Amino acid sequence: MKVRYGFGLMALLLMSTSIFAGMTKPVPLTIDMAGMFASGNMVTSRFSDNDLEFIGCGSRTFLNADGSVYLFGFCQADNAAGDRAFCNSDNTGMVEAMGRLSDYAFVTFSWDVDGICTRVGSSTQSFYIPEHLDGMPGRGR
Repeated sequence: MKVRYGFGLMALLLMSTSIFAGMTKPVPLTIDMAGMFASGNMVTSRFSDNDLEFIGCGSRTFLNADGSVYLFGFCQADNAAGDRAFCNSDNTGMVEAMGRLSDYAFVTFSWDVDGICTRVGSSTQSFYIPEHLDGMPGRGR
């Protein structure tokens, strides 16, 4: 009798693990022009129902004539309603944060009245990866 309960308990534990495995968390794009911030999951924006939505950051490095290096970074987002968020920075720490984004990241950024980025954040976690990659371009089986 104890053996049967043991198998039942083990099956229940394994089943509960599989139920929670592969959790996904789509995060729709939010652009708050009054609050001067934007946030969203890159995958959710990329595969939204419209062809206008996006969010992300980028960085550029330039070699000046005198041999010094100039760093520049930006973050941007656009939604189907026509809200467009953009900020930039030449602050080394901010530019480094902008360059640390990875595939499937959740991105958040803020700006001041001059359009200078005041905060850049990202989170790369497995639940931001789409539930099924089969429907994504280049991911078919």
